[in-house]
Amino acid sequence: MKDKPNIIFILSDDLSYCDIGCYGQKHIRTPNIDRLAKDGMRFTQAYAAASICGPSRCGLLTGKHMGHARNREHGQPVSGVPGGRYQHSLLPEDQTLGNVMQAAGYKTAAIGKWAVGLPGTEGVPNKKGFDHSFGFYDQVRAHSFYPEFVWRNNEPVVLEGNFGFDMHAIYRSNGRRFDADDPDQNTYDDEGRIIPRGVNDPDKVQNTYDLCEAEALEFIKDNADHPFFVYLAFQNPHGPLIVPSLEPYTNTDWPSLRHKEWGSIITRMDTGIGKITDLLES
Repeated sequence: MKDKPNIIFILSDDLSYCDIGCYGQKHIRTPNIDRLAKDGMRFTQAYAAASICGPSRCGLLTGKHMGHARNREHGQPVSGVPGGRYQHSLLPEDQTLGNVMQAAGYKTAAIGKWAVGLPGTEGVPNKKGFDHSFGFYDQVRAHSFYPEFVWRNNEPVVLEGNFGFDMHAIYRSNGRRFDADDPDQNTYDDEGRIIPRGVNDPDKVQNTYDLCEAEALEFIKDNADHPFFVYLAFQNPHGPLIVPSLEPYTNTDWPSLRHKEWGSIITRMDTGIGKITDLLES
């Protein structure tokens, strides 16, 4: 093994251990994660730093016990930051895993859901040891797979194709149906593909999982000749559940639409992990 092996830390959001094949799941397909488990190490007793999102990520990135961490709870407003709720930002004195890897000579990237530093604060990824960043700084915005923008290196990346996407119509309880007799209420068409209501051009909508996957692959290619560390924090399968397609579960006899969405959003992530491992092996 070379002195500085490339490292990719993949973090899913709200994934249960019972949702993947290597822990006994029989219905949702996760062949790539299962292969990693077979060829590597599988934990059977492990604990997160906290039971909720931001604090757990804070503990993971800083190595601190929650009693000493910056981000311990949700729901508190952040002074001076418009809409800054539900998370606390890291301060200049807080060191992260990114700082450690950077100091060790790695090119570093934070891609996906950050949740420990709001825009305009000292807690954004590029000020916390990451050379490159892409995705969501605010964990509340990360609860959408079709936002109007994401962040790349502290600059907004506008996703014009998502403008007007009627999230409320899709997520409201009486709109989550798959009913051939009432197609105006459907979330998906007959082939299981999403119906992006409210947009000007349905072919131009962009799912942020796909964008984060592509960003990670590009960073790996760009840094093939240099040791790299990628912190890849996918949104999947955190709700609200919505997927570009219900495949490969469109035609299953599963009891509800949500079962198909849950399976699809996990298998979609597993497929992306397969692309990453294939790229590394190539």
